[in-house]
Amino acid sequence: MQAEPVDLIISSDMTRAKQTAEIIAEATHAPILLDSSLKEMDHGAMEGLLYADVNERYGGFLEFPYKELGGESFAEVEARAMGALCNYKKRYLGKNLVIVTHGVVLSVLLKNIKKISLAAAAEIRIGNAEIIRFYLGEPCTKCAGDLYENRAKKH
Repeated sequence: MQAEPVDLIISSDMTRAKQTAEIIAEATHAPILLDSSLKEMDHGAMEGLLYADVNERYGGFLEFPYKELGGESFAEVEARAMGALCNYKKRYLGKNLVIVTHGVVLSVLLKNIKKISLAAAAEIRIGNAEIIRFYLGEPCTKCAGDLYENRAKKH
């Protein structure tokens, strides 16, 4: 990330994301803005359970009863994450931002950027600390989207 200047780091306020943002800030000297709308999905009563146990009790990842167990729906995560992204697009147009967030949030953002289904987005594997670059450009003539993805090579 040192190859390009970073104007601002926007991070989920959850511990692991904040720690990652602090490491990036140390290397880039960019300020950090914490945003709770970038936090990971609330899985409700399933928080802390092993994947195997959750799968056995509740079925597949996209079918888990998150909302019924006190968590969030994918639609709620998508609404807050896309709201934040749209806000940052307007507020920081022309700036280089680093956004530090979590797997489900990235999946719903990619769902919107790529114009794919939630099921297709859930199949995209995103590694820990993987860099995914989003570029703001002219609106696409086919889909009217203005954000484009470009994955950086892992280091």
